[in-house]
Amino acid sequence: YSLGGKTLFAKGQYQEAIPEFEKVISVDPNFTPAYNYLGKSYAILSKFDKAQNCFQRVIDLAPAIDEGYLNMGLLLELKGESSKALPYFEKALSLNSNNAKAKEHIGKLKTFSP
Repeated sequence: YSLGGKTLFAKGQYQEAIPEFEKVISVDPNFTPAYNYLGKSYAILSKFDKAQNCFQRVIDLAPAIDEGYLNMGLLLELKGESSKALPYFEKALSLNSNNAKAKEHIGKLKTFSP
């Protein structure tokens, strides 16, 4: 995982990173970081449905960690579904009051919402 997918992801080789994360998940279907990076890879490659499934899995496996909610919110915002994104950002912030990205996106969405 650390030598394969994360390294490829860090180099911007998202398509190549996907099979590495999938290998990790095949060995450990509950390894949340692999789903998180897999979701990010899919999102960057505009495979939004696959990304959404991965981030939902992160939320299901680790409901007390803010990162899955933050990434789901970012994905929904990217898809143009800002109204659906707001509750995810709010949940991320409730779990981690220091989540600057969640604060930023909540502020942005509340500024632009009617």
